[in-house]
This record gives sequence, structure tokens and C-alpha cells, in this order.
Amino acid sequence: MTKQRIYEGGTEFSIWIRQQQELDSQLSYHCYDVDYIWTHFQTGQFMLIEEKRYGWDNIKAPAHYLFARLNKLCSKDTLYRGYHLICFENTSPENGKIQINHKDITKEDLLKFLQFDPQVLLKYTKGDFVSQKLVPKIVDHLKKLRK
Repeated sequence: MTKQRIYEGGTEFSIWIRQQQELDSQLSYHCYDVDYIWTHFQTGQFMLIEEKRYGWDNIKAPAHYLFARLNKLCSKDTLYRGYHLICFENTSPENGKIQINHKDITKEDLLKFLQFDPQVLLKYTKGDFVSQKLVPKIVDHLKKLRK
């Protein structure tokens, strides 16, 4: 049977999906969520963000593989700024350390990162957590943006 959630927060639909034998994970059906599709509508820039709290930064292999596929597809768009892991020591930037792609970041730089600041993005995109092979392509897009 499909694994039940170990924490609160599921919607009625997600609960219903998990109860359907026809959609059992043993039949190879799996569901993953992207925490954030972060965008700036005026410039068209966007990035995908996975958020982890309480210092937990483990992405299981099947999800990592799927995120790498998404990252590869999105990287064809010159306005794509990567798939990033944001990890909070506790629950938010207000109550502990912050990391992006396993690199410590200040609250001020986090704000700049989320504002698509090219210099801050370059600093943290080099550690894009799902596919190092795509990083040169994404970094190249960012360098062109700075010109």
C-alpha cells in the first residue's frame, strides 16, 4: 500500500490518492511536489525551489532523479535560474541558519537571491543541487544577463 504521510498537511485529494489501490506505489505510481516555482513576471526569470526545515536536507533518490529531469527540461529556457535546495536550521530565515545548495547564506543575500540578483545567483547556482552537468549552462545564461 502507498505510504501514508507522517505529517499533517495533505489535502483531501492527496489523502484520497493515497487510499486508491489502483494508484499504489507498488504499481510504480509516485507523487512528488515542487515546493516553489519562484518567478518574476516582469523579467520572466524563474527557478524551482525545494524547502527543507529543521536542518533536514535529504532528497531521496527517486525524487532526486525526477527533479534532475525537471531541471534539464527547464534549463532549455534562458530565463531559468536553476533548481535549488533551501534548508532552514529551524523553520524560517527568522529563527536559525539558512543554506542554499549546502552553502551558508545570510538573510540579506537570501532576499537578493529571491530577487534574482545576478551576482548572488551566480554565487549559489554553482551548487545547483540536482544536476551539476547543467550548472555551466545556467551560469552562462546568468553571465549573459549581467552584460
